[in-house]
Amino acid sequence: MASPLTATAALLIGALIGLTGIGGVFLIPLLLVVEARPVHQVVGTLLLSFAFAQTVGVGMYARRGAIEWRTTLLLCLGAVPCAPLGASLSVALPPGTLRVLLAAFLVLAGVRILYDGRRPAVERPRRQLPAPLLVALGALIGLTAGLLGVGGPIILGPVLLLLGTPVATTVGINQVIGLVSSAAGAAGHLLFGEVDVPLALLLTSCLMVGIFLGARAARRVAPARLRGLLAVVCLAVAPLVGLSGG
Repeated sequence: MASPLTATAALLIGALIGLTGIGGVFLIPLLLVVEARPVHQVVGTLLLSFAFAQTVGVGMYARRGAIEWRTTLLLCLGAVPCAPLGASLSVALPPGTLRVLLAAFLVLAGVRILYDGRRPAVERPRRQLPAPLLVALGALIGLTAGLLGVGGPIILGPVLLLLGTPVATTVGINQVIGLVSSAAGAAGHLLFGEVDVPLALLLTSCLMVGIFLGARAARRVAPARLRGLLAVVCLAVAPLVGLSGG
């Protein structure tokens, strides 16, 4: 079972996911360093947790009408078949290599979040992406999710924002793509036996409560204030992930 520290952190991380669409990356160092779990098990367990927990965010954002279903469904069409492929690549990699990839991902996440926070908010004209491009983007997201256990919002978010998608809609789409890519990736990891199901269920319950609270607060809190902190933490924990054992 997880420590009280990890359970509490999962609750707070869930709130960040519900509020901003970003935050799942912080469970990586918790499970690797605090819980000392093997890296392949970390990836599979996180995917299963996210798959269940993000049903809360999807339901809440769908009720608000903040999900653009054409874009979302085309992204899912690419993500679903590629997430199990990412899972098969993940379990085939040596643990050290996978830890380095996870650390690099955290650095990328931190830089991207920090960059977004420093850019002035500019209203961009809305453009509708062609279907083949959306399917290809979904395939990339699914592959990354299956390989690393996280990744959808970090990759997808900036693309949607650059194309003029409103922030609330971007976060809503991220909730769906996160759920679908996580579920597909988790299925692959379950086949390889790389999931701690009791731990995943505990994390899921904490994440669900956090996501519910974060999604409710999203209308009243400016997510931009959190992005600087998110970036700093991502960059700070990346070395811990890369150098951790397991």
